[in-house]
Amino acid sequence: SIWRYPSTTSEFPLDMAYRDGVLCLAGVFSGSITFGTTTLTTPDDQALGFVATFSAGTGDVLWARSIAGIGAIGTSAAYRPVFDQDGHVAVGGYRCLSSGFEECAAYLTLLDGVDGSTIWLRDYGTAMWRTAGLDFSDGLYYVAGTSDADLHVDNVTVIPTSTVDGAVDGVVLVLDSAGVAL
Repeated sequence: SIWRYPSTTSEFPLDMAYRDGVLCLAGVFSGSITFGTTTLTTPDDQALGFVATFSAGTGDVLWARSIAGIGAIGTSAAYRPVFDQDGHVAVGGYRCLSSGFEECAAYLTLLDGVDGSTIWLRDYGTAMWRTAGLDFSDGLYYVAGTSDADLHVDNVTVIPTSTVDGAVDGVVLVLDSAGVAL
């Protein structure tokens, strides 16, 4: 079967996860996008991350939500959804102050598996961050990604080691079930 969800400008599904008959899709959209009876809209056609869950058997939308940028005109992206042991959805990515990607923060959020409401959202510094991997095991989140600037995780600052302009460093975060670095 093919499932289609209309948007007014553009959408980019970036990743998906599956667990117990539920499919979770994460990505970026601008303008508006409709999942079932839920329409997500971005301010001034800014790009925002989205997360949506579906019944894997029917394609029916269970819930959908956007991930806010920082400030009124901020942008965001959602990558690498993963289900935890309670069926909640963790998603990582970046949130920025504007569409020019100024003052971006890496983030990890935990969304309720039933309705998509935010359980917690943690920002990690002012780095441009791309989540390359996210996993949940034994009560811990493991997040792998790249960063091009200082990354502030709780009381620790990770400073890039590359001296080449435009280079990024690989980073792995180990976080507890509340998103706090270990």
